[in-house]
Amino acid sequence: MTERFTYLTVTGLRQRGWTDAMVRELLGAPDVQGRDPRRWSVAPVRLYRLARVEALERTPEFAGCAASAGRSAAAARAGAERRRQAVLAAIRAEPIQVPVLPQAELERRAVRHRRLLGEPATGGGGPGPGTVAGGVGRRGGAGTGSPGAGDGRAGDAGTGGAGSDSARVSDAGPGGAGRGSTRAGDAGPGGAGRGGIGTPDAGPGGAGTGGPGPGGGGALVRWQVDYLRHVLSRYDTLLDGLFGATGRAEAERLLRARVYGAIARAYPRLAAECARRVR
Repeated sequence: MTERFTYLTVTGLRQRGWTDAMVRELLGAPDVQGRDPRRWSVAPVRLYRLARVEALERTPEFAGCAASAGRSAAAARAGAERRRQAVLAAIRAEPIQVPVLPQAELERRAVRHRRLLGEPATGGGGPGPGTVAGGVGRRGGAGTGSPGAGDGRAGDAGTGGAGSDSARVSDAGPGGAGRGSTRAGDAGPGGAGRGGIGTPDAGPGGAGTGGPGPGGGGALVRWQVDYLRHVLSRYDTLLDGLFGATGRAEAERLLRARVYGAIARAYPRLAAECARRVR
C-alpha cells in the first residue's frame, strides 16, 4: 500500500505543472510500465517515481521548461481569444441571404427534403398504404374507422370519419374528415383537414385549411424551417476559424440566432417556429 503512493501517473504529473514535452525531455522512460488492474486500456500505464520527480522539480532545467511552457500556454490562449473575437465579428457582419419562394413551392421542397432524409412525411398515425405522386412518396396513416373511398390511394380515416375524393389524404382525427386535398395533414379531434398542399396538423376542434396560418405550428411548418436551415448551412463555415472549443458555444448561439432571425423576417408565418428554436 505504501509503495503505491510513491509513483505518479502522467495525469498526476500534469496536475503538478508538467507538460508532455517536459516529461519526455526531463523524465524520459517511466520507472514502471504495465496495465491498470482497475480499468481496461489499450495504452499501458506509465508510472514515475515520486522521489525522482521531486528532485527534478528543484533543478534549473525544470524551472526554465516550466516558464517556457507557461509562456506558450498564454500565447495559445491569446491566439484562441483573437480567433474567437474575429469569428464573432464575422458572424455579426455576414449578410444572411434567405431564398424567397412561393408558399406552395417551399412546401413542396420541404416535403421532398423530409423524404430524402429518410423520415416519413406524415403528421401522425401509424403506417398506412404508401403512395407516390409527382416524385414525392406519401404514406397515409392508419386509423380505426372505415376505410376511405375515392381513387384507391386515400389514407384510412380515423374514428367516425371518411376519406374521399382525394389522393394521399392523411388521417383525420375522431369525428373529422380528410378530403378535397393533396397531402393534407392530420386534423385534430373534431377538425377537418382540407384545402392546401401539405396542410399541417390542426389542433383540437380546428381545421387545417389552405396551409398553416400565420405563426401556426404543425409538422409542415417545422419541415419548411428545417429545409431553409439546410439551405443556409453554408454559413456554418464561419465557425471554421475557431481554435478548438474556445468560444464555439457562443459562436454557435450567435449564428443560430442570426440564421433563424433571417428566416423569420423572410417568412413571417414561420416566425414562431424560428423563435422556438433559438430559445
